[in-house]
Amino acid sequence: GESGGTVMVDHRDFEGRDVQALLDWLATQPEAQLDGPGDPRAGMHGASYAGGIELVTAAFEPRIDAIAPSISWHSLLTALYREDLAKAGWGAVLTGAGAATATLLGVIAPGGIQTGTVDPHILSAFVSGATTGRFSAEDKAWFADRGPAQAVGRIRVPTLLIQGTPDTLFTPSEAMRNYELLERAGVPLKMIWFCGGHGACLTGTGDPDHIDARVIAWFDRHLRGLAVATGPEFEWIDEGGRWHPIARYP
Repeated sequence: GESGGTVMVDHRDFEGRDVQALLDWLATQPEAQLDGPGDPRAGMHGASYAGGIELVTAAFEPRIDAIAPSISWHSLLTALYREDLAKAGWGAVLTGAGAATATLLGVIAPGGIQTGTVDPHILSAFVSGATTGRFSAEDKAWFADRGPAQAVGRIRVPTLLIQGTPDTLFTPSEAMRNYELLERAGVPLKMIWFCGGHGACLTGTGDPDHIDARVIAWFDRHLRGLAVATGPEFEWIDEGGRWHPIARYP
């Protein structure tokens, strides 16, 4: 809420334009390495909603050079409306938290009051999902038009996918679908499954620095051009907190 505006759930024409504005600003900073006029050497790493906009924007913005989206999704329909049944619990959490922070954080924004809001489709989908378990055809179409989905197949930059095994909002199947499309596109690719995300890890988490080290290595290699190892193409953690490296995701 601190920047105002309406939450559009990672649409290329809204949040995607926000990323483009950030890249424009970054290109003017004296410490930025430029690949060309107005083109900064840029990577993106973030979790959940931030991971979603990485996948969306990298599909059409050539100034993004590498991404590492964490606990993100492929389709909001398979994530929030799996098998045509609304995830009412997550709907309540996301809608309630989003509406509250849009207002409260906007009130204390550094630049003065800039309260935001959420698109009406989010509210109507929450109400119908909580009361009937279903989304209207209009709301389904609205959510289908947001987030990565088939745009992932147009990404041409190195991508590190990080997903949580106990995640009940964006399950590993969301990353599996993104991986499939990216592999088909032939981009440098890696996937990690860890114990965490939108869900409680009730087993071993392993080395707490493992993920950060892999992300840094990914950007060292694909942004800085250093000859560093990024690990196997697929890594997953078992219930004992042990990491398993696999040369290629099966």
